[in-house]
Amino acid sequence: MKYRINHRFISANVLMQLVFIVSIFLSDQVYGFGIAISPTTVEMVVKPGSQHRQTITVQNVHKNKTLALTVGVADWSLTDQGQLELFAPGTFDQSAAEWIRFSPAYFSLKPGETRQVQVDVSVPVLMEKAGERKIGILISTLLPSDDKRPEKSGVWNRYQVASLFYLAVPGAREKTPVIKSVQLQDMASVNPVIEFSAENQGDYHARLKGHLILKHKKLDNTLKIPVEGVLTAGQTRQFKIPVKLTEASLPAGQYQVELDLEDRFKLDDGGADQVIRIQTKLPVIRVAEPLVSMK
Repeated sequence: MKYRINHRFISANVLMQLVFIVSIFLSDQVYGFGIAISPTTVEMVVKPGSQHRQTITVQNVHKNKTLALTVGVADWSLTDQGQLELFAPGTFDQSAAEWIRFSPAYFSLKPGETRQVQVDVSVPVLMEKAGERKIGILISTLLPSDDKRPEKSGVWNRYQVASLFYLAVPGAREKTPVIKSVQLQDMASVNPVIEFSAENQGDYHARLKGHLILKHKKLDNTLKIPVEGVLTAGQTRQFKIPVKLTEASLPAGQYQVELDLEDRFKLDDGGADQVIRIQTKLPVIRVAEPLVSMK
């Protein structure tokens, strides 16, 4: 079974003996339906034959509900639009499902209580190649629906929070992300969007952070827009960046588009950050009408 998450939330019907509504939340810490979890992203450098332990903290932030919680694992990937998809463990060749053990598998939390889940990672001694493996640790609970209509009788809500693991087996990073195309959308709107496509041909995820820069070809007008996002290994995805004006307006005319990004990663646990800088000059785009700030 596969679920899809659009940004941070999804609701989908699951056909079982009862009808469940599945909801998956992702953020630095989740409070949406009564569970807070931290961290929601774990990045480890792991070597063949090594052992690692990660603690996940789970808290019941409901004021009056005791929650019965289940721990599980799932493979995961990101779509071209950056949506998260969950799959059965072991679906992908890059799955780390066989490396993972966790405890406890079931527990209850009274309002305000906190519990830690220990996740142990055991990396095989023999590996065919370096690269990155991924797995998600899921914390799930079931709650009755708040909808009291008779036709909704027997409907329960299943909610899940996820901690996503990137497990990097060290190797050469021979390929860096490539920016493929750029276009300006919704020019008639007061909130135009720049969309660009990026491809990661490497064997490790790239956590990109930097700026998209618009430079007027004739006037002294420059706009820097923060950019941040993740490209998993082998992924191509679309980034949509809202153009938020910091000046009264952005004049009409031709603009050179540049991307100045960094990908930071570690070659070993506790080591210094390694930085790959990605600077790309993209095709010129034309702004037909001045973009006026709404401030």
